[in-house]
Amino acid sequence: MARTVIYLRKIVEQTRGEEPEKMIGIYDVVILLAGMMWGVLGIFVNRLTGIGFSSVQVAALRWISSACIVFLLVFVTDKDKLKIRLRDIWIFALIGIGSSLAMSMFYFLSMNLTSVAVSDVLLYTSPIWVLVFSAIFFHERITPKKLCCILLAVCGCALVCGVLEQNGELWNAKGIAFGVCSGIAYSLYSIMGKIVLKKYDRITLLVYNVLFAALGAILIVDIPQTVGLIGKNVNSLIYILLLATVGTLFPFFFYTIGLKKTAASKAAVICCIEPVTAAAVSALFLKEPLGILQVIGIGLIVGSIVLLQIKDENR
Repeated sequence: MARTVIYLRKIVEQTRGEEPEKMIGIYDVVILLAGMMWGVLGIFVNRLTGIGFSSVQVAALRWISSACIVFLLVFVTDKDKLKIRLRDIWIFALIGIGSSLAMSMFYFLSMNLTSVAVSDVLLYTSPIWVLVFSAIFFHERITPKKLCCILLAVCGCALVCGVLEQNGELWNAKGIAFGVCSGIAYSLYSIMGKIVLKKYDRITLLVYNVLFAALGAILIVDIPQTVGLIGKNVNSLIYILLLATVGTLFPFFFYTIGLKKTAASKAAVICCIEPVTAAAVSALFLKEPLGILQVIGIGLIVGSIVLLQIKDENR
């Protein structure tokens, strides 16, 4: 265990030497694209739950189908991307199970005890946790501008998700705890992913992230029942495919491209475009109208992202 800790510290020290703030604009755009693609995830989830799949089954199908697709593609095209050192397996397991899968499970547990709005807001507290962890692991400075952007983004998410319109009875203590855990788990991908990208290719990170998430999902979902539901609803395969590609593999791929050259805290704020996209998609395709508070929230999120692009004169 002591050797593992020392080994991780060496990787972190190497990562600290980077200058993540000196960015090329294209990496911001790539991260923004990832956040927008995650934002359409709700459409596929909505369709699958409408067919009869439970939230846990949808989460499991997301990771299992993604793992099958990406592993097969990489195995056929470039097996070298599958090579990792035995001593690094635990890091990939932590990202896949402790971040990706845990985030999904904590989110759904929170949603069952509170509401979608409350769960969403607690999930989108992830930039706060990224800021804290980045200061600890990467020595990123917590500047007033960065703190302001994060607060604007989180407040914007709260308005977009409609948390102010919720009944006070929905603020269940256990549900809130699960929601906070989902935000922390969500933030771990940015932190641990940045560490892994120092040594491995983004494809390797993508493969083992979804692979370990899938292995964990297999242990907690009723596979025969889930397969039976797919057999009764063959059309669900289309939504499962979209869930795996557009809602998972593509955004994770784009996010890891940007994450390697971007400060983790900045990447987390840019990804707050996700609820904005979700709200827009819901209005267009699910006929859910946008209220004035949601419009204000969208403005706060977009404003925080724009503010991040302004370079500090004293830097």
